[in-house]
Amino acid sequence: MRVSRVRYHRNGSAGEGFYTVEFKMREGRTARAMVGIIFAEPEGVPMTRYAVIDPARPDTTYRGDLFADDLRAAVLVADLTGEAYQEESRTIVA
Repeated sequence: MRVSRVRYHRNGSAGEGFYTVEFKMREGRTARAMVGIIFAEPEGVPMTRYAVIDPARPDTTYRGDLFADDLRAAVLVADLTGEAYQEESRTIVA
């Protein structure tokens, strides 16, 4: 599993927060670009809710618990470095 980006998101101003982890994984000879979703928990509570999808095949989901340790590590590193909270620059073409 190779992580390319971690971001924190929130559903509205009072909604539940969650992280997205974009990563690549190998399945045999096939490399897949995947997205892991980790729901944020209150301070001091371990992250326990995960989901993993393949955007190329959105009807196919993977068991998040199989990726839990790697996803949790990616989120913890991104939290410590501040990467999860960086705004991305966007170019809008009129």
